[in-house]
Amino acid sequence: MGKMKTLIVGLGNQLMQDDGVGIYISDKITKDEYYDVYDCGPDAFRILNYLNNHKRIIIIDAIDIKLKPGTIICLKEEGLFKFNDLTRSVHQISALEALKIMKKIEPSLSLVELFFIGIQIEDINLNQMITEEVKKSADIIIERLNKKEYRDLFRNYSN
Repeated sequence: MGKMKTLIVGLGNQLMQDDGVGIYISDKITKDEYYDVYDCGPDAFRILNYLNNHKRIIIIDAIDIKLKPGTIICLKEEGLFKFNDLTRSVHQISALEALKIMKKIEPSLSLVELFFIGIQIEDINLNQMITEEVKKSADIIIERLNKKEYRDLFRNYSN
């Protein structure tokens, strides 16, 4: 049996300032024997195209839940679905709402560990530049996800 890979997906719209932070991060994560990484744009449902035998999914997205700009939240699935404020999204449909729908239409998702990393936005104007505080937080996530020690820890994660 091969190594269990983790699927990392970045969500967002790079034309809308901080909304592109998920894509910014996914573009800088190194694909290797632990991670498959994809840019799903603003369409969380594209995750379904990349499920292929992944046992873990990390979704990275901008959030707008009125925290300090750049605040990072990391939730495992159980916490994600209890966090009602995450239904407010910078997209037409939030990643949370999309996940709820996907779990109903794709039974294999019930066998997958889901994680969500959200970064509180500052601005979502028509501008390709991510604000300073959001970029600082994004760079922290990139650094940690690219560290071998973190990959090993995550690979060995169990309930």
